[in-house]
Amino acid sequence: MRRFALLAALPAILALAGCLKDTRVVKLNADGSGTITTTTLMKTASLEKMKEMAKAFGGAEGKQPDLFSEEQAKAAAAKMGEGVEFVSCEKLKTADEEGLKAVYSFKDVSKLKVSDEPNAPETGMPTAPKGEKKAPITFKFAKQANGNSLLTIVNPDTKEFKKPEKEEKAEDQGDAQLGMMKEIFGGFKICIQLEVAGKIVKTNTPHVNGSTVTILEMDFDKMFADTEKFKKLSKAQPQSLEEAKALLKDFPGVKVCMEPEVTVEFSGN
Repeated sequence: MRRFALLAALPAILALAGCLKDTRVVKLNADGSGTITTTTLMKTASLEKMKEMAKAFGGAEGKQPDLFSEEQAKAAAAKMGEGVEFVSCEKLKTADEEGLKAVYSFKDVSKLKVSDEPNAPETGMPTAPKGEKKAPITFKFAKQANGNSLLTIVNPDTKEFKKPEKEEKAEDQGDAQLGMMKEIFGGFKICIQLEVAGKIVKTNTPHVNGSTVTILEMDFDKMFADTEKFKKLSKAQPQSLEEAKALLKDFPGVKVCMEPEVTVEFSGN
């Protein structure tokens, strides 16, 4: 299941990015239209290292590349599904972080595709080969007879669990390995949320706050806080959906509904 693979095998670029914060918020109207806002932040020190390496590899004709450009933001719209349009973007800068906030619009949420993989900036330099391309989160939308709207969030990786033909013993994470992981992934956080324009009437996910549903959240600082729990999670090989649910239930820093389909019924304004 990909939720567990993400814990152990993030893209190679994150070894440089380290403290990447990636947030995506889907705002949904009662008619199925809406917007998606993506916000990516990184430590300025990490960005400078990435720029220097990209420059060394000849990116941007030997000049430091702009890792958070409007061109990249516009190009991302095509990856989010048919009918998604770029609206605006703005660069962000704090005392120790830099990044980009981009807004996109869509007319039909059923055509929207949201990746649950980290949205690290593109450097143009060689990276380690990427694994199999993962299917995105998709959506289904319908109007109910009572006038409410029903959104179904389709998780791409909650397939039937199958016991592997050859049992592989998971490697224990030693203190040195955990220390290295904390150094590399410290500050890393990915969060995908849904905000509906109205009141949530019924849903099968527990991760609800008012009109907001958290589809996925992984905060590595919180996950590393309990070393023993993280060791257990990192070597987990659940054989059923129920085992996976039990493993992630109340785990610090993790919010995810393991159901193949998450339904959210809401009333419009």
